[in-house]
Amino acid sequence: MKKSQATPVGKSGEVPKRKAHSAEVIRQLFAHSGNLCAYPSCGHLMIDAKGKYVGEICHIEGVGNGSERHNPNMSNDARASVGNLMLLCRDHHLETNDVSKYPVQKLRDMKKAHERRFSDPARTILEAISDSTEGDIVLLPVNLKRIARTLKWKLDDESLGDTLEDLVTYLKDFEKAPLPVRKFLGEVAKRIAKVYSTGAVYTVGSKACIDIADLADSFVTAQKKRLSASTWAKKASQLSDYGLGAHDEHHDGPHKRVAVLYGAGDWLLWPDLVKFSAKAGVSLESFYQDLDFTSLGE
Repeated sequence: MKKSQATPVGKSGEVPKRKAHSAEVIRQLFAHSGNLCAYPSCGHLMIDAKGKYVGEICHIEGVGNGSERHNPNMSNDARASVGNLMLLCRDHHLETNDVSKYPVQKLRDMKKAHERRFSDPARTILEAISDSTEGDIVLLPVNLKRIARTLKWKLDDESLGDTLEDLVTYLKDFEKAPLPVRKFLGEVAKRIAKVYSTGAVYTVGSKACIDIADLADSFVTAQKKRLSASTWAKKASQLSDYGLGAHDEHHDGPHKRVAVLYGAGDWLLWPDLVKFSAKAGVSLESFYQDLDFTSLGE
């Protein structure tokens, strides 16, 4: 009978043997992976949206004799440790089997760089930052016939066309403003409409102005706290950053500080939008929050 060939024993004194991955090792791998393949710029998930494991746990230094990057001096425990394992998609697992192109140190550096992205809280926060207005797109009306009919404007088609052009120009700036600024503008517009016939509001051309003191006395936070006049003045000043309004010092008459909402060209825009919303059953929030102005046309 032919004698079977013994499995070579490594310098660690052990026969190279694949060990099952412990729950703790798997937990650590995934905790530092971001659920992504560790290959640079690869966006493949390790667990898909259905909860199915589609990634692969790969050895940097292979287990068996003749496997990629096998190290005979390494113990079986070390081979199965977190430091010798990385998560890869199947395609990049196969690619990194090219030992000449992907030696041990290159894979260790790849693993380290990938895990740093998800282990450093400051870096994770920075990578999660995005421009919240990036997807904000204004939906424009095809005309202004519905608002003209609702508010009984006496404008011919040419004048309505000019007013629409002014609105489109205005909305190019409005689209760039972040939601908190737009919401502030919307709430001020509603307050202006509510107290329009009082001394707290006045208009200058296409500008609608309201006393800051009125805003400070009227509005409260979700915690029922009132905001100071200086806080409202600061919020009103943000309007000027986006060309939507201003915080003005007005010394003629009783108004010392006012929040100003700019109109579109010669159009006193926001008071009219509030009136239109009430009469047409359209939510004012659809304008300043959803950026949907299609309801103005027909």
